[in-house]
Amino acid sequence: MKLNSVIGLLTVFSVLGCTAQKDVKKIPESISGIYPRLAYYNNEGECGTGAVVPWADRLWVVTYGPHLPNGSSDKLYEVTSDYRQIMHKESIGGCLLYTSPSPRD
Repeated sequence: MKLNSVIGLLTVFSVLGCTAQKDVKKIPESISGIYPRLAYYNNEGECGTGAVVPWADRLWVVTYGPHLPNGSSDKLYEVTSDYRQIMHKESIGGCLLYTSPSPRD
């Protein structure tokens, strides 16, 4: 008798567990043309988009943190045609566009 009760309870829990999993809401793929999973972040607290370039059937994006000429956690990203984001870990971040050759007086 106890074995039947245990099997019955397990059956009820498994059905309820499967039903609960169906109620999980997914984040939409895009919202008005914006793809949240393609957002960029860095460790410096301010992340800018330095350049967006279409090349070799991919979209290439480089991020930067302003006022960080000695490097940062920013990277080069590759976005494929199926919206996969690939971070190139070998890239070195930082704002290298403006480096003064000598201190200003």
